[in-house]
Amino acid sequence: MQRLTHRDLYRIYLSWPEKILEGLEQELENCPGDVGEVEVRSVVIAGIGGSGAPGKILEAINMFRSNPPYIWGVSGVYIDPRVAIGESVSICVSYSGTTLETLRILEKFVRSGVRVGVVTSGGEMLRIAERRSLPLYRLKPGSLPRLELPAMMAGISKISRCLGTYLGIEPELREASSILSRDRSYIEGFGKELAEKIAGAYIAGKRVAIASTQPYYPLIHRFRSELSENASLPSEPIELPEMGHNQVASLRSGRGALVIHIVDMERGEDLAALGYFRRLSEIHPEIEVIDISPPQGASYIAKALYIAMIIGIASSALGIDRGLDPVNISEIRLFREVMYSYYSSERWDQNIL
Repeated sequence: MQRLTHRDLYRIYLSWPEKILEGLEQELENCPGDVGEVEVRSVVIAGIGGSGAPGKILEAINMFRSNPPYIWGVSGVYIDPRVAIGESVSICVSYSGTTLETLRILEKFVRSGVRVGVVTSGGEMLRIAERRSLPLYRLKPGSLPRLELPAMMAGISKISRCLGTYLGIEPELREASSILSRDRSYIEGFGKELAEKIAGAYIAGKRVAIASTQPYYPLIHRFRSELSENASLPSEPIELPEMGHNQVASLRSGRGALVIHIVDMERGEDLAALGYFRRLSEIHPEIEVIDISPPQGASYIAKALYIAMIIGIASSALGIDRGLDPVNISEIRLFREVMYSYYSSERWDQNIL
């Protein structure tokens, strides 16, 4: 992998409008052609970390659709038993192609005879796809998973069509490209302002929390992950109304909190949460609230990528200021060494297969 810096990350996040269109132009490999629509109940998208983000974002579409196929994002080595694998098609996503958790899922799909496609740039996952002639969307190497969210989503869309279960998100991806291009300057300015607010909160000893209602849960967890990977800074999610129902009681602890609130102005529940946080910050000045609002009238996919681009700009700007290396993170490297020794063990193989 080339030596990426946070300035590279910042530049690539800003190029997302073009990356979306490039991703949609990328051709599949090992696709036999138009197989027609195949009736299935669900599409299972497996991936971990940055490679798991597109599956989790797409899973949220279920809240806006009343008919199958339903989308399940699997971020681990186990599949929810409520998913009827025999009635599903599956897509495995691993940017590096070496993520053992996702490789185990892929092995399980292949052995079960499930129709499966692969989104990757290399590694063992690429070799399996080539050896078994699985539908393959080949990502460009030399990047990082968190930067390739647009390409991964384009790849998932194209794989779904090849497997006979078109997800229908390509128009929404094109819409996202147009909106991100139109608002690029605003997104950059807002991201830099957000980075300054977060840095100020940490200097003041405040906690940083990211809050949203259910459709945007994947985005608050992505925000938390990118603050950790890009800036080595901790944060906490507040899922409304779930754990946030009680978690908000702790926001005054210590020196207070900075709450980054993702609010969709077209959703009544979000407007109620907006009113709550405004009242809370008025009553308790030690709680500061910043709202991130995606554009109204846009599709969910466009709104999600809009928020994700702001997150990327803010976290990489913080990384630049902190002088960090976005690639060689010793804690993550140690975690993989320890956990992968388990995932690759014979005992693990016997448990999962």
